[in-house]
Amino acid sequence: MSKEKTLDEALDEMDKWSDAMVRDIGGLSPAEFRKYFREAQSRLEEATGVKLNLPKARRKPAKT
Repeated sequence: MSKEKTLDEALDEMDKWSDAMVRDIGGLSPAEFRKYFREAQSRLEEATGVKLNLPKARRKPAKT
């Protein structure tokens, strides 16, 4: 059995992922938000066996 999906099936799956992520991060504080994505990056690296080379998040400039 093939695991290939049609474009519509793949787009539907992506919509479900994005909806779940919005629910997960909707009420998070900035610190919780950063922690969520650090942990997600770690899980993805472990699952794929590939170290991601992502830039560090930059803080918003302070008002002067």
